[in-house]
Amino acid sequence: MKRFGKYTMERQLKKIYLAILLPAATGFVLVYAAKMLDIYQLPVARAHALMPPVLFILSAAFAVAAPTFYRAYFAHKHRHRSAVREEELVRMEGRSIAMVMVAPYLALLAYGLNLPRFHFCGTVIMGLYAVYYFYPSKKRLRFQKRLYRVKP
Repeated sequence: MKRFGKYTMERQLKKIYLAILLPAATGFVLVYAAKMLDIYQLPVARAHALMPPVLFILSAAFAVAAPTFYRAYFAHKHRHRSAVREEELVRMEGRSIAMVMVAPYLALLAYGLNLPRFHFCGTVIMGLYAVYYFYPSKKRLRFQKRLYRVKP
């Protein structure tokens, strides 16, 4: 496996993944603790009628639509090449991870603002999808390498 500096591709992407995800996870724990200790109480968000659906749509856009378009752009950009360099794939995967990790932060915002149950659950599901699907596992990275014909 090729190394980037002192890290392998998998390890480098996992560092990016965790560095972006851990603050959101910590935020969930803190908001939950504040709600349980009655430090933080908000009624169901009624600031603006458009806020809940906009947060839900943004979470779907960042978790599903944006990475799909970005992958399509990457494939289109490299369509005439017989192979992609591993550095380019790492850069694309890192950007994809950064893009989809907006969804957990939107879920945290939905949780903190007490959105109506439908929009809150939809936003959380989009955040969970992003966290699950874009985890840089060996199996997923092996598939990506094969898909883009990465040179060893």
